[in-house]
Amino acid sequence: MLPCRLRSLKNQIMLLVLLPLVITIIVFTYVEVIFTTHSWEALLSEETLRLTKYTAALISNQLENLPTGGFNLVAPFLSRFLEIYVRDDSYQIYVVDFDGKVIFHHDIDSIGRDLSTDPVVKRAITGQTDVIHLKDADGENVIAGFASVPETDWKVIILRSWTKAKTPLSIAVRWSSLAGFLIAVIALLSSYLLGLRAMQPIGELLEGTGRVVNGKLDKKLAVQGPTEIQELTRSFNRMMGVLEKRVTQLRTIGEVSKQITAILGVDELLHRVVDLLMAAFNYYYANVLLTDTNRSELILKASAGQTGRMFEGYRLKIGEEGITGWVAGSGEPLLANDVEQERRYRFVKELANTKSELAVPIKLKGAVIGVLDVQSIQLNAFDEVDLFTLTTMADQLAIAIENARLFSATRQNANDLSLLLGTSTAISSSIDLDKVLETLARQITTYLVATFCRIT
Repeated sequence: MLPCRLRSLKNQIMLLVLLPLVITIIVFTYVEVIFTTHSWEALLSEETLRLTKYTAALISNQLENLPTGGFNLVAPFLSRFLEIYVRDDSYQIYVVDFDGKVIFHHDIDSIGRDLSTDPVVKRAITGQTDVIHLKDADGENVIAGFASVPETDWKVIILRSWTKAKTPLSIAVRWSSLAGFLIAVIALLSSYLLGLRAMQPIGELLEGTGRVVNGKLDKKLAVQGPTEIQELTRSFNRMMGVLEKRVTQLRTIGEVSKQITAILGVDELLHRVVDLLMAAFNYYYANVLLTDTNRSELILKASAGQTGRMFEGYRLKIGEEGITGWVAGSGEPLLANDVEQERRYRFVKELANTKSELAVPIKLKGAVIGVLDVQSIQLNAFDEVDLFTLTTMADQLAIAIENARLFSATRQNANDLSLLLGTSTAISSSIDLDKVLETLARQITTYLVATFCRIT
């Protein structure tokens, strides 16, 4: 189920990468179509009016810089201006006087014509500055801009053919649209390839989850890809480590439970437990301590690790000495992930590398009968899961210890009954006092594992 969800997440991420780009292409194409359809007219109108105003200002400027002589001196300059800046045949520029007569046109034959009845000239000679759309005498759509020449009665009129004017703009827009579309496609492909590259670590995460499902927790993933993916991979590896540790702990609990139920000797039982702990978790030191008959001291019964069995038989005052003494006295577990900061820790020279210690009480029917203790050379080596594991093992150990003691007591009772039965049989089978006493002495010697017994 989890790999399927991650695969779905991978597809969703790819969709999130590609969808904005697809939307961008659609919006861009729509904007281009709208611009082509509705904006050319406004664009050409604005350009025509700007050129009309500029031409009028240019004529006025030339009149100021030239000696008196009227427009005859400006006309050559204006003709040169048209040759340089207005190169296509979509433009027609007129300059008319206050009566509407043409005083300049690139076609010399048009000079002197009376255009006072022309609708554009009518508006121009009233002093207006504007741009309008209309049809010329041939029925062609044209854009007409008109403006007054400052400090004169002259008017500048520019006519532009709509068909001829829009052709270069149309070509430019088409090339712009094509370029924008190609850029969007390249961006789309690049995002797709980058998305595939980003998805590679997610693919490895999918494989990792598959291994987890199949119970394979020993292989960690390589940390690569974008920062977010790297952090996700590190989190996954940490999760794998925690899962592997927990599986090992549960396996150890099961193994301890299986083995200790078959052991009926307390000493053998305790040594088997510490050996299993060392084999499973590679602790620095592990030991089991049991209370004495007076419940005033702890006796170290079994240990494994750094010092081996060196301290077995060592005694601690309950409630007074060390972490284990405090646990036995309080009946509560104690987790110290930095023993140097733990006031109840008791330094032992032979265990000088201890950095963390975890001790839990072994309880039977609410009473503390011992302590299970483990130590590590790493700081912060233990957590709540370790506490749960060790507590569970301590509970199992308490039951196993009780069973072993009951078995030992039962066997002792059986031996006592066997002795009494043998003695009774020997006494009842003979009336000779010496033989009876000899048999009784032999039975006592066997029962007490003695070398000599004398009855006087």
